[in-house]
Amino acid sequence: MPVLVLTLLVLAYSPQSGWSLTVQTDRRYYTVGDKVYVSGRLTYNDYHVASIDVSVVVRLSGSTGSPYHLKTTTTDQNGMYNDSFPIAGPKAILGQYNVTVTASTSDTPITSWTTFLLIDRIYIEANGDVSPSSAPISRSGDAYWLTGNITGNLVDGIDIQRSNAVLDGAGFTLNTTSQSGSYGIYLNSISNVTISNVSIRSFQDGIYEQGCSNCDIVETNLFSNGNGIYYQQSSFNTVEANNITMNSYAGIFLEMSQNNNISRNRLANNHVGAIKLQDFSSYNNIVGNDFANNTRYGIYIIWSCYYNRVFHNNFVNNTVQAHVDPSSSGNVWDDGYPSGGNYWNDYTGVDNFSGPHQNETGSDGIGDTAYVIYANNVDNYPLMGAWNPTWAPTVHLLLSVDPDRTTYVRGQSVTLRVNVLNQLNPLLTSTLTLTVTGPGDYYYFDFQTINVAADAVGEYSFTWNVPAVAGTYVVEVSLVPPRLTAYEAAWLEVA
Repeated sequence: MPVLVLTLLVLAYSPQSGWSLTVQTDRRYYTVGDKVYVSGRLTYNDYHVASIDVSVVVRLSGSTGSPYHLKTTTTDQNGMYNDSFPIAGPKAILGQYNVTVTASTSDTPITSWTTFLLIDRIYIEANGDVSPSSAPISRSGDAYWLTGNITGNLVDGIDIQRSNAVLDGAGFTLNTTSQSGSYGIYLNSISNVTISNVSIRSFQDGIYEQGCSNCDIVETNLFSNGNGIYYQQSSFNTVEANNITMNSYAGIFLEMSQNNNISRNRLANNHVGAIKLQDFSSYNNIVGNDFANNTRYGIYIIWSCYYNRVFHNNFVNNTVQAHVDPSSSGNVWDDGYPSGGNYWNDYTGVDNFSGPHQNETGSDGIGDTAYVIYANNVDNYPLMGAWNPTWAPTVHLLLSVDPDRTTYVRGQSVTLRVNVLNQLNPLLTSTLTLTVTGPGDYYYFDFQTINVAADAVGEYSFTWNVPAVAGTYVVEVSLVPPRLTAYEAAWLEVA
């Protein structure tokens, strides 16, 4: 869903004439296929000036040919002008574009300008630079953090080429409109990188690592991707305390990857499997995760994967809780006695005895008989109750508008619907907050809140009465306090 990102605001102001003209775009950067919105205001001695023609010229920086876009619009009663155009086709070349606006006043013409970038991804380069420099990422040494959402028809979201980097998403979202060949965050042959506190959705792979080691993925939301996380030939990495849901293939996919630690994650409603291991993915530790309601498999191990350790996980209502093919052997499904194995909600055994051989008097929270997965893959000490990980779940929001239109009419009543998804354990009562701001230099602010009960999911509705001023408004919703502040945003165009 598109999001407003603040851009450079440039004033052309002549003290002698009293004329002032502003111009801004709704984002600092775009991807091919996006729509660019240009707006601004014309004033004379701080009074709004109506019915003045304003030309909008957009040209690739350094180009001497015909402009990419040329249009004349007119200021309204509030001195506002608006223009929009798609940036697509053979003329859409990656780079910086200059936006020049000229108002045809009765005095000399007044001109103002701003710029935007057309990109296909954002880079954290090997030398530490962020490219493009105007991307919503700040830096201090090897620490990077997002300052806004990243959205559009991206090939990749962020390509990290620097080892020893720390990327904090600060609760923002990476979202693409095209899954073809796209990665939310891409790492190749680097090490010691930490990624945290970011939501990633709608990519082919939410986070993709090839040939990487000693990298951490912690406290992220990965949903509605192809794979949530995809490791190829990557070892000694950590995946911890993430919310990985509704991915169309696997939540976590390991291929030719060894000695990784996967712990305390929530993996739910993924299609092929919550976790898939294949092609000599061995010696991995999979501990303390929740596998719930995955369409085909909870965990899926195929093609010569050896000596993985899987224990203290909760397997609940997966179509097949666990699958291991005959070529994969030596995998361990419990941590011995009395630590125990996994919780399987389809386990039918009883707990009348205790001890390493389950032949001593008294129950101990461990089933008296083993849970058999396949042949030599056996959980010898299945837990009778769910393993209780000591972490708070993450949560995410989906924002929709009723009616769903590209442009809204002034005075119209609009319903803004927010779906609160995927709270697993009881939380404190949270506050769902909606704010609406903008457009341009017109001051407008609407603030509404709804209390959300502990462990509540479902749809909540806000009513927004569309203001009388045209332009682009920003709608933001947030829910606190889950472990990660859940955030979603969109922009609405008012005609």
